[in-house]
Amino acid sequence: MKALWNKYPCPELSFVKEHKVIGLEKVSDDKLVVQKLMYCSKLRFLKTLTVEEMHFDFKKQTLVSRTKFLKASGFWSQDGVEEMTYKSADETECTLCSKVIHGATAMKSSFDKFFSSFKQGCQVVERNARSMVEKASL
Repeated sequence: MKALWNKYPCPELSFVKEHKVIGLEKVSDDKLVVQKLMYCSKLRFLKTLTVEEMHFDFKKQTLVSRTKFLKASGFWSQDGVEEMTYKSADETECTLCSKVIHGATAMKSSFDKFFSSFKQGCQVVERNARSMVEKASL
C-alpha cells in the first residue's frame, strides 16, 4: 500500500499535475478512508479535476480506489466512476490489480484506445514496491 501511496509524481503518469489529501477518516482499527483532489491534464484539451476516495483495509490487505470527475473537459464524461482494486496475494508475494469503469458508456469504449495509464500505474507501483523491499533487505 505504501508503494501505491507514492505513485505520484512520476514520469510515466505525468498527466497528474497536482494531488492533495483533502480528507482522512479512521473507520475502525484496521480501516482508513482517504480523499484526494487531483488535477490532471493530457494533451491540450483533456483537463479534469477529480476526487479520489481510497478505502484501505489493512486486515484484508486491500485498497479500493474510486475516482470521480468533478470538472471535465474534452471527451471526459462526468458520470463515469473509475474503480481500481489492489489486493495482496500472500502466497505469491505480489499484488493483484483490477480496474472497472462504471457508467459513461462512450468513455469506456474510447478509454483504452487513448490511454494505457492503468498498466503504467501498475508498473510504477510494482517498481516502488521492489525498491522498498530492496532497501529493507540492506
